[in-house]
Amino acid sequence: MTRRALLTVLALCSIGWAEDGGKYKTIETARNGLQKVYGLVSPLDQEGKNFYILNADDLIEVKLADGAKIGLLFRERNIKKMLEDRKIKLASVRREHALPKKLYVKVRFPSWRAAQGALKSGEFRDGVLHTDPLEEHLPTETELWLSGELTGLEAGHITPKKVVAACGKTFKGSTSGFNHAEQIVGLFDHTAIKPFCNQASLYGSLKGDVFQASHVLLRPIPDQTARDDPKLPRYLFIGDSISGNYGKGLRTALKGKYNIHHPPTNCGPSGKGRGMMKAWLGAYKKPKRHWDVISFNFGHWDAGNSQEVYQENLEKVIEQLKPTGAKLIWITTCPVPNGYEPVGALIDRGSRGKCAPGRMRGVMKKYLNPWALEVIKRHPEISICDQWRYVKDNEAAIYKDFWAGKNVHFKGLGADKLGEFLAAHVEEVVKAKNK
Repeated sequence: MTRRALLTVLALCSIGWAEDGGKYKTIETARNGLQKVYGLVSPLDQEGKNFYILNADDLIEVKLADGAKIGLLFRERNIKKMLEDRKIKLASVRREHALPKKLYVKVRFPSWRAAQGALKSGEFRDGVLHTDPLEEHLPTETELWLSGELTGLEAGHITPKKVVAACGKTFKGSTSGFNHAEQIVGLFDHTAIKPFCNQASLYGSLKGDVFQASHVLLRPIPDQTARDDPKLPRYLFIGDSISGNYGKGLRTALKGKYNIHHPPTNCGPSGKGRGMMKAWLGAYKKPKRHWDVISFNFGHWDAGNSQEVYQENLEKVIEQLKPTGAKLIWITTCPVPNGYEPVGALIDRGSRGKCAPGRMRGVMKKYLNPWALEVIKRHPEISICDQWRYVKDNEAAIYKDFWAGKNVHFKGLGADKLGEFLAAHVEEVVKAKNK
């Protein structure tokens, strides 16, 4: 990711948290005019037509609208191959889904003005793939949607643009939704909506205290308890791609001692953690779903955030972690190596205020880690695993190439040693707690 792209993501993901707008803070209005919400599917009844979404708002009751479409939300790097093979492969849950020979796209517009813009430019955003045939349709003042057959792909940012033919016209645009994942409906009926093993992105409208869902896009996740040894404690480690680097070393060092889990995602910025924490924690009050240890970090994705927003997000994360009763471990954010430009002063970003200057060498030492430490010191029951210091102290022995380069990620021995360092800290704090 380029620095410019990183700062764009930071601006979008770290601007803070809405504290107004009604009872439910996580229900937003999508660009298509529908309301949307994301979280972990939790049980309400046995039929699957009513269920809960668990997220930062706690539990939101959901009811399927008449004719609701059920489908998948998934990440796919090679859409072209997926379409050629007519098969969606979900490696994380070892599952495949066949696709029909033809696919269709439907795009909803929030207003006639927006629809006119698409008609004029030939471009669209936030379309949804459909497996069921759709009639060709161009938007009108009273019927604000575009639909037609998917006829091809064109290279685009993050995901390819889809080429759609409708009523003699050609349109190009995206069919990606939450976190740039592909959206496709018509694969399932309501019985596919399973608690605790699906996250879901929903479109619809809030009526009273019930969200009426017209589209449910499921994101299958591994069953947290499926491979657990019931005799071992449960450990959840939360972090961005750096946690993916050291995950192997951590799991190897604690093999046979803990059931180890990670949220099924790159946990990204603190704002994402604040919004998704309850979904990642799951139904921890239920038997076999508790957490004995939780380690967590947010930092690299917040390298352009303000102190106020970053610290507020961390406080809200901790507020959600404490009720688990788990032993909590904060992991300091690892360094940005010397291949990057040196850190400067805080940058004034208008309404966002004074913010850290982005991914630059020294930004963690000067800004993010001290800001985080101020928060963690308010919660003395949280121990600190100082990975930043470990990487610095072992610069010559292990991390010489890392410090000289321009890549914040870790490989090979350096990655494994980070995992082993955290594993030793986990065992130390759990031993101290059990004395």
